[in-house]
Amino acid sequence: MFAQSRLGLLVLVLLLCSSQSFARQQDPPPLSAHGQQQQPSALEDDRLTNASNPAVADQQSYYANVHPYFEEPFARLVARIPVLASLQPSSDQQQLLTILQRMGDRMDDFQRDIGDLIAREEVIQEQLNEKGKVKSKERVRDSYLILHHGNDWGASAEYRMDENGDKLGFRGLHSGYLVTSGFALSCISFSTAGQSQSRFRYLGEQKVDGREAYVLGYAQLPGKATFTTVMTGAGKTRVEMLTQGILWVDKDKYQILQMHTDLLAPRVEISLNRETTEVKFGETHLPDVPDPLWLPTVVNVYLEISNRGFRNEHHYTHYRRYRVSVKINGQ
Repeated sequence: MFAQSRLGLLVLVLLLCSSQSFARQQDPPPLSAHGQQQQPSALEDDRLTNASNPAVADQQSYYANVHPYFEEPFARLVARIPVLASLQPSSDQQQLLTILQRMGDRMDDFQRDIGDLIAREEVIQEQLNEKGKVKSKERVRDSYLILHHGNDWGASAEYRMDENGDKLGFRGLHSGYLVTSGFALSCISFSTAGQSQSRFRYLGEQKVDGREAYVLGYAQLPGKATFTTVMTGAGKTRVEMLTQGILWVDKDKYQILQMHTDLLAPRVEISLNRETTEVKFGETHLPDVPDPLWLPTVVNVYLEISNRGFRNEHHYTHYRRYRVSVKINGQ
């Protein structure tokens, strides 16, 4: 368990874990059960029958009475996520299945084409006071390496390196900042195989940076989700957390343009009241891939632990193929 005195030794990472059963899944998920029909209660109808699995049972028990915020009235949802104020809302779910299928196809293409990449990363890490004002900040620059092999995605496949190609540790951790990573491959959780791990709802249409977009709400399913957000302490203690959020999907290309994610429920055992992540994606053209890849350009992460706030702003530029063999210390 995390003690409050150890807040400076926490690291938040996005860990996209893929079980063997997930990797073998080929058929499209049964989306109609999770998408087109109004669900009468939180996540009850999607519980697994495998009660013999303690981890599954614990997860289902923790989220037993949770209702995702996309079920809330529109005005309340906008109060939570003000960027939705210009949304043209719709309760008609007839388009949802088609949107999910085509978005899944695009994420499948992304998964196939991503390969190994390296980018420049600049991170502004901030500690906030109780009024939300910046108490201290530091700026970190590094090379961000993405190695996509097999089922290693998220923080387990993303590394920070210095100019010599040596792996960097969690910079800023011992100065009281939180370290966040694992965003480059986050959209893979909405691939064809990954969609069965969440419920979805079509919310309407909205413009994003001049592009017309479909807007979807999603909530991960307890007992099914293997793509999880993980809080890790210095003693290797890990708490896996489920998320909910909003996706903006390009109406023409079915690419995810933008994501907003929150915890499905606070984690009281580590006093984590809030974890909000906003990701903007942009086109990256690579000479060996006919279609552009859509990769994170800006990621903002806000966390509230007890009454302490932390904010990290990530900027990614100059994505390119990584082909040089470099020893990563500690691997």
